[in-house]
Amino acid sequence: MMIVNEKNTGTKIDYATNGNYLVLGADDDLMLNLSKYERETEKQIDITRDMDGMLLIGTGQTSYFVAQVTIPAKDGTFNIDRCTLDLWSIEVPINEEQAAPENEVA
Repeated sequence: MMIVNEKNTGTKIDYATNGNYLVLGADDDLMLNLSKYERETEKQIDITRDMDGMLLIGTGQTSYFVAQVTIPAKDGTFNIDRCTLDLWSIEVPINEEQAAPENEVA
């Protein structure tokens, strides 16, 4: 099981894991094969939600920061248990109380 951290209070996005896959959203809105993103250095994947409620990878023109996945540097066979999923409230826009990660522009 992934390491999961809730970064603030409020409702978080539904998520599940299946093997190397992380599935986000109540209707399986976004599925990521995390082993595909493993590199020689740590990799972070930002998950955001736009005004229409669609999940996106990256920040771009989004209103809500939903999650950040951290995949540690490659160390043998991929193991999802080494990955971290940080979750933010899906109810708070980035420009209000929600604090984006340090590497994000709010």
